[in-house]
Amino acid sequence: MYISSLVKKLLNYENGTLLEVTWKDRTSYYYTLETFYDSDNGLEMEVPEYREYHAALLRLHESKDNNGFPKTTLGI
Repeated sequence: MYISSLVKKLLNYENGTLLEVTWKDRTSYYYTLETFYDSDNGLEMEVPEYREYHAALLRLHESKDNNGFPKTTLGI
């Protein structure tokens, strides 16, 4: 089963944790970690290309500009 490096990092936190995530383009957002779940690529398990994944559901709260000040509240 494939687990991305981002999901591996998120597994260190409990559901409900408020996180600030900064992406490669230096944009930064606040998220609440909602839950983890398993998913797959929609193929039957017997098919060699079948893949299963771990996924994390994050709820977006607000974005930040590069100066670190809250910029936009997207509603919760």
